[in-house]
Amino acid sequence: SSGINAEYGVDIEDTRMVWFNPQSFEVDHNYKLIGMILGLAVYNTIILDIRFPTALYQKLMGEKPDIRDLIQSHPQLGSSLQQLLDYPGDDVEDVFMLDFMVSTTGIFGDTITHHLVEGGDQVPVTSDNKHEFVEKYVDYIFNTSVSKQFDQFKKGFDMIAQHSPLRTWFRPEELEKLIVGSPKLDFVALQSVT
Repeated sequence: SSGINAEYGVDIEDTRMVWFNPQSFEVDHNYKLIGMILGLAVYNTIILDIRFPTALYQKLMGEKPDIRDLIQSHPQLGSSLQQLLDYPGDDVEDVFMLDFMVSTTGIFGDTITHHLVEGGDQVPVTSDNKHEFVEKYVDYIFNTSVSKQFDQFKKGFDMIAQHSPLRTWFRPEELEKLIVGSPKLDFVALQSVT
């Protein structure tokens, strides 16, 4: 992941994974180029030393990421949202004090807000709507906030792999292993056959 400039993607927390920088000033064709490189890696069976979250492969295969993917890629945020979902009390509004708005820090240190629903800053998260809140938050992280970057990335990937049977032969997890290899190495099995 060190070969990817922070303008294109950012390391996520302590996961050593890379995700799209939602506030990047980079031009679209750079994301398309990165997608093409990933597609060429698949086409030429080359393993790349870059770790994207499984959510990227799900999106490439037309699947929708969920809270489990957020926990994998953004552990602190995902765990916090899972705690909200698991909270058994009816006093969610008083305990968590959340509304349907996401605030992030911009490149220049400014606060950027995004309403998850119309008038989101006026809609409190309650026991009744906490599942909707988490679903919209996950959608914001994986889709809305990076739609421009991902769309170009996917165009580049599809330029190489669109006529490939990838989408019918592989699940997202298998596509990930095809590109980055398996992170678990079984040296005992390797030693037994050498």
